[in-house]
Amino acid sequence: MTIDIVGTGITTSFYGWPTGREKWSVGSAFKTYGDKIDVYFCFHDEPVDMFVKADIGYYDKHNYPLDGVIKYTGSSYFTNTIAYMLALAIRKKVKAVNLWGVDMDAGDEWAFERPCVAYWIGQAEARGIRVSSSSNIAVGCFNYGYDDYGDLVKQLEMRQRHAKVCAEKTTGREHD
Repeated sequence: MTIDIVGTGITTSFYGWPTGREKWSVGSAFKTYGDKIDVYFCFHDEPVDMFVKADIGYYDKHNYPLDGVIKYTGSSYFTNTIAYMLALAIRKKVKAVNLWGVDMDAGDEWAFERPCVAYWIGQAEARGIRVSSSSNIAVGCFNYGYDDYGDLVKQLEMRQRHAKVCAEKTTGREHD
């Protein structure tokens, strides 16, 4: 079985909604994807009645098999919903996972969530599950000692400049 995890990042625009694959997404995407998704994962406060009414599968903190997943994988490292999805795919022994719109390239996602998703990608690949991604999340930045890490430095400098511009624009205004 192949699972397509469809996030909400910009690379979702490349997704062709193929048939014959199970599609998983985050609960907050329901208003956008509706019944195109087979299973939603809701670890925030999305009202699950919308999934029940639409006859769509869902996992939340009440029915996700957390103990079984931890026992099977040997890990309880979960900082985001995508990590829960990848861990469950491992437990289900799927053959492949395709990540679409799982970009995690800004803010808290970059700092706290992306490393966890990279960890679970590694766990899946170590178990023989093929993982592909429409973004660069499944690819390392560089090979220390072998590659020039200049592109990584440029990317981090760009993020720093972007953060500075955003901060300057919001100075004196309330914001998240």
